[in-house]
Amino acid sequence: MFDEVLHLEVVDSTHAMMQQMTERGELVCGRVLSADFQTGGRGQGSNSWHSNYGQNILMSLCWCPAALSASRQFGISVAVSMAVVKMLNQHKIPEVRIKWPNDIWSGDRKLAGLLVSNTISGNMITQSIVSLGLNVNEPEFPSELPNPVSMRMLSGLEYDRMMLLRSLLELIREHLRLLDRGNIDALNEEYRLHLLGLGQKRVFSVAGMITSCVIKGVDEYGRLRLMHRDGTISAYDMSEIKMLQ
Repeated sequence: MFDEVLHLEVVDSTHAMMQQMTERGELVCGRVLSADFQTGGRGQGSNSWHSNYGQNILMSLCWCPAALSASRQFGISVAVSMAVVKMLNQHKIPEVRIKWPNDIWSGDRKLAGLLVSNTISGNMITQSIVSLGLNVNEPEFPSELPNPVSMRMLSGLEYDRMMLLRSLLELIREHLRLLDRGNIDALNEEYRLHLLGLGQKRVFSVAGMITSCVIKGVDEYGRLRLMHRDGTISAYDMSEIKMLQ
């Protein structure tokens, strides 16, 4: 699984290309696409992804779980996020945390982002396309971007992107196998411990209202658990809430 990488110089989006391959019946489980540059790279929702040519890891992979229910699909994000965190820790990138639901930060700056699209049949996940944009060798970013950072900016080192990608795919493989074996609770606990702002009071927009809540973790469905001022705890999905600071 993930042993062969199809590398492209320029593509609209590795994620979109994999979705098109699925529609044509050409996508094979375990396939990996990577690119030097994306003309239409995207992040979560309508967000775009900034990346100069040949500087970063831009990749998508196709995974077919053995038996994962649709209700536990957030486990895919958890497993891949923890693989990215482990790889960054191996390279001594400081203060690596996961900003719910799918961003990887170092301190208060964004280092990577995940995008996950799942195919569901009945109540089971039959196929998952997971895409990652990881800032590796960017020396700087446009000033209008709010808070990006690269591994190079943090460490002062330049990295072999393909070597990083190979080691990252190995870690992703290990973590997805844990998910296949039913170790989702252990993965969820690892994710919780690496959650940006865990136990801290943060400002959110909840149902159009600005409020301060304490981050308590994530529930089994991937919803963010927040404690309100009155001590009650509620869980919210991505469509209901936005972290402002």
